[in-house]
Amino acid sequence: MRSQTFLRIMARWLAIDYGQEAATIALGDGETIVREREWPARQASENGIIEIGRLLAETGTTRANLDALAWISGPGSFTGLRIAAATIQGLAWVWDKPVASIPHLAILAYTCRKPVGRVPVCACLDARMHELYWACYHISEGIWPEGLIRVGSASDVRLPAGDWTGVGDVLDRPESRPFRDQMAQVELRPPVRAGTLLPLAELAFRSGRMGNAQAVIPLYIRDKVVR
Repeated sequence: MRSQTFLRIMARWLAIDYGQEAATIALGDGETIVREREWPARQASENGIIEIGRLLAETGTTRANLDALAWISGPGSFTGLRIAAATIQGLAWVWDKPVASIPHLAILAYTCRKPVGRVPVCACLDARMHELYWACYHISEGIWPEGLIRVGSASDVRLPAGDWTGVGDVLDRPESRPFRDQMAQVELRPPVRAGTLLPLAELAFRSGRMGNAQAVIPLYIRDKVVR
């Protein structure tokens, strides 16, 4: 869902990610992380609202100070994504805030952007069951990344022609070698966290790519569930 284009240049964000081994939340001014908190993702349901309250209290932030909410919509842990979706949806309804729902692989690919030019990036993520999620993007600063997310075995993936930059920890694994060999280079990046999504959340805010509480839906790529 696209909402109206916002007039403000920089937003005050509350961002969350519960889809990985660590649950993270972040407060951001535009693309800048103001404060970030982390705890085990298995405790996201019990501690999420408590940690959000602490983050807001530590930074003197109220819901009136916040412009928007953001979350990593998937793919990721089935349970974690459901908890994150419920949390963001509840806050968006109660606080009447717009939401940026950002795919994990788009965030990872966008970390490879350069100040000028376009970078062909293949972003990869562990999908469990000896498979990986992957998507190809042509990344440019300030341009929304568009890519089709797929899931499958590394040995079955065939990249389109091009000098692709690979990104994702799963590429370091021996079973990913057939996939990695199709890439011109592989760049190491820290794991994606709540704070990592801020550049794309800010881009969504500036370009009107925001949704409301009703539009909050986890991004599932396959029907098989792995917790």
